[in-house]
Amino acid sequence: MDGYRAPRGRPLWCLAALWAIGPVVGVFGWDGLGLLGTISDLAWISTLLVWLLRLSWQRHTDRLIAFAFWLLLLGLCTAAARGGFFVGDLALATKGVHLAGFAFLGLALARITVPVTNLVLDPTERTSPFRPHPGRLHLAPGLVLIGMIGEVVDLSTAVSGFLFLAVGAAFIDRVAEGFIGRSAARSEILMLTGTSMLAGVDLILAGSARLGAPWSEVAGLHVAFMCGLGLGVYAVFCIAGLPHTNRPLGIPLLVRAGAVILLLSAILRVLPDFGIALPDPLYRLAVIGWAVAFLLWIIAYWPALSSANQFQTAATKDFVSPGLASKTVWKQAAE
Repeated sequence: MDGYRAPRGRPLWCLAALWAIGPVVGVFGWDGLGLLGTISDLAWISTLLVWLLRLSWQRHTDRLIAFAFWLLLLGLCTAAARGGFFVGDLALATKGVHLAGFAFLGLALARITVPVTNLVLDPTERTSPFRPHPGRLHLAPGLVLIGMIGEVVDLSTAVSGFLFLAVGAAFIDRVAEGFIGRSAARSEILMLTGTSMLAGVDLILAGSARLGAPWSEVAGLHVAFMCGLGLGVYAVFCIAGLPHTNRPLGIPLLVRAGAVILLLSAILRVLPDFGIALPDPLYRLAVIGWAVAFLLWIIAYWPALSSANQFQTAATKDFVSPGLASKTVWKQAAE
């Protein structure tokens, strides 16, 4: 948006601190501080929601309303999950966690493919060569919402199973958005296409389990959230980190390797859910690989994130040649 200035400095650090409290409490298992983790989670989500609505009002645009809506749903699901853990209601906590995962699917996977595809096809952003039908654009998030409503009202196992199949099919349909010619081989497109495909296949697995397939529903959800959503979040980090540091698209090799490691670690984690036992060292590699993937992202992006202003000249000068601009930026980062 023209004239938009992203938050920086103390407000950004305060928001990051609010977000960090919850994971720290969870990592160390401090049950006595569970309420603090709940408050911090809801505080940073509420702050982000208010900021989005304020920005939408100031800019006189409705483009952020969809993000604000999904963020509100995420906050409500988080409150349900945290509340269930706090009062000892495991069923409520489990449902809250699953619904939060669905909200993330609607927010992260269904909303970013189109603008990134247009940026790949036209780095100058003067045109929008890729314009999917509005029905296809909103089909996946719309069905995710219907599926979430079905979970809240406790539809029958068969009906909710068919809803899961429909949501999965909608995400599979999003894979077609990656067929954009030779540019389909770009890592940005491959990661986004892969997240939609994994989420779709895995939701179909979960729906099939509710309809009697010989695997557990949790197995499908684990794959959806760890493989599909996990790779999706990683893709968002990789892609969003480029414009935020004034660079054109062009994901470095180190980060691409991280995406492969993340995917392999997620597969190792879910194989036991499908009856494939793994030796203990391999099972531990699932956790280690996940951490290594994001560590590689930090190593690759930290030079740019820590001194973003120095990249403005290089990115602007070489904007007509994204590959050259990317090489120039990473060369300067290394130096």
